[in-house]
Amino acid sequence: MRDAEERVSTILAAVARQAPTPAAGALADGARRRGRVRRQRRVLVAVVLLVVAGSAVLWGSRPGAGPVAHDPRPTGGWQTIAQGDARAEVPADWREVRCEGGTSRWAPPGDEPCAGPSLATFLGTDAVTLTVGPGVLVRSDVGTAWTGYVPAGDRALHVTGADRDLVRRVLATARRDGDPVVDGSAWEDTAGRGLRWEQPRGAAVTVCPGGTAVDGLAVTVRAPTPAVTALVRATVRADPSATGGAPCGGDEQVVTYDGVRLTVPGAWSRKDCGAYVQVTPGPECVGPSADSEGVWFLDDATFQPATAEGEVSRAEAGGRSRWSGFVRQGRHAVLVVRDDRDAVAALLDQVR
Repeated sequence: MRDAEERVSTILAAVARQAPTPAAGALADGARRRGRVRRQRRVLVAVVLLVVAGSAVLWGSRPGAGPVAHDPRPTGGWQTIAQGDARAEVPADWREVRCEGGTSRWAPPGDEPCAGPSLATFLGTDAVTLTVGPGVLVRSDVGTAWTGYVPAGDRALHVTGADRDLVRRVLATARRDGDPVVDGSAWEDTAGRGLRWEQPRGAAVTVCPGGTAVDGLAVTVRAPTPAVTALVRATVRADPSATGGAPCGGDEQVVTYDGVRLTVPGAWSRKDCGAYVQVTPGPECVGPSADSEGVWFLDDATFQPATAEGEVSRAEAGGRSRWSGFVRQGRHAVLVVRDDRDAVAALLDQVR
């Protein structure tokens, strides 16, 4: 049994090291730095701008019609922008331009679109280095611009502008094609269960103690989209006087990917992380290891298992011990990591 445990630990570590997903590590690293960003609100915009890896990133998709909105669409003349399966809403008078390197940007009239104070850009998560956590809005030293980014389908949406409310409103609309459009035009202060946070008015958001720890504060945020989850998570702070709040419970939900239906905890969500898709707690992409519970859809062609398919064994990493196992499904090796051995077996049975 000990040999099996060591083999599982080895493969989890190897997958985490080798997976070519800068976004996964960068998002997690950025999240851990989020606390420092809050304490340094006035920082250079250059510190948080997304740096494109390489000199040219070509986007093939053009803006198209957006999906049917399940939540109120932003009002007042807004348009849907799109690249790949990423969608967002920007003011109707913003126009698309191609800048150096082939990147598309949307900017208001009158601004220099490739270097102006206001712009929105989709960047591939496998082609950028993100230097702060998703959902964090930071300001330049001279106070002329706000900037931030959030997940948007298989990409990240980066928005910069002088109007903080407008930047956050655009970011709140980021989503995968088919996800709801969230109206971020009005945000309200909300509190409960010893926590306080900001959320879009009317959006279905739940914030509960426990979960992913950021800056020493462990919480779980549930929201209509990963983008809104990230924006809300960036505002959460401890407030011992806050009471009440929506039930946190152990509710479950069904997520689907590539024909696989999984019943997972309600706080988990599906994320497209470049080289693989994962279903995990929190808004960030995290590499497969014993550090986090979750389900990872890995490329079976490159997956090198150290244990037998369907075997559930204990894995250890960084002092953390969890159970894990994998099964093959189509082109994927589906890896499951949970605290409970039976929970791993149950999820593997759902994949088969």
